[in-house]
Amino acid sequence: MIEITNEYVWYKNKKHRFSFKRFFCLFLIVGILVGLFCYYKQIICKQITNICYEYTYSFSLESVNKAVLNSLSNQTNYNQLINIEKNELGDIVMISANSYKINYLNKEIEIKTKENLELKLKDGIPIPLLSFTGLNILSGYGKTVNLKV
Repeated sequence: MIEITNEYVWYKNKKHRFSFKRFFCLFLIVGILVGLFCYYKQIICKQITNICYEYTYSFSLESVNKAVLNSLSNQTNYNQLINIEKNELGDIVMISANSYKINYLNKEIEIKTKENLELKLKDGIPIPLLSFTGLNILSGYGKTVNLKV
């Protein structure tokens, strides 16, 4: 480092010493950060993933059930889906499915399920804030954070 005064120009040498305390503190801080990252990846991410899976599973079941209930309540009965042919004696000879009507019903259920699921997941999945601690006892408490899926 150069220091300039009015009369003299002289050099000041600083000796850089290896400090074990500095090295230990730096190593400790890096170790703590790596440990927190590993804890987050192993425990918290797994717990948040499980919560999201359970919510989406229950939302999808609810959406499918609503769609099936709405689609089947539209004047659809068994005779429209299945054709039963009998002989002269009244014995059942053949049972055939009305594939056009079944496929139409299937597509209608699929579209309604998708609409219901998108409506349900539009705001995100509510996860309690204390779930991010990784402790199962505290996972149901705290304000909720909405995660977009």
